[in-house]
Amino acid sequence: MLNAQILKEKLLNKIYNSSPDGIFIADSAGRYKDVNPSGCDITGYTFEEITNMGLLDITHPDSIEDVINVFKELQSEGEISGEFKYIKKDGTIYYMQVDAIKFEDEAYIAFCKDTTKRKLSEEACTELAIRKKLEAELVEQKRQLEIKNKELKAIMESMSDGLFMLDKNYAFTFLNQ
Repeated sequence: MLNAQILKEKLLNKIYNSSPDGIFIADSAGRYKDVNPSGCDITGYTFEEITNMGLLDITHPDSIEDVINVFKELQSEGEISGEFKYIKKDGTIYYMQVDAIKFEDEAYIAFCKDTTKRKLSEEACTELAIRKKLEAELVEQKRQLEIKNKELKAIMESMSDGLFMLDKNYAFTFLNQ
């Protein structure tokens, strides 16, 4: 039985230290108590730096309110999942998918995956879709304007009285027949 326990501990240690995802352990105040090597790689901070920080120390201002609310939910519900914006040690903004559970009464474990490439790709696709929609609307507005201009020109051409338009330099821009 002892061999099975030792094997299990070695396996858990191997998973913890070699996981491609960041694993963070925090206390009930949101202070980091432990982090695996991938967590350090993702954030750019050393183990010592992270374990002297709290959840909000690396959170981007855009996500602070969400992180506070989700941490409260984690404390009451026992698990959460969400994507948040963070700031690396070098100032780079990045996104992480966070899946966390209540580990013990005073401990929480979060499994974090850097989702920056996916998030930026989604934002680029959204921007492109918006741009295409705006371009289509602009083309339609231009078409409608051309129709109205033709209608106006036809009305002005059919008038029996003389009609002309001048620009600011008093040059003729329109003269009906």
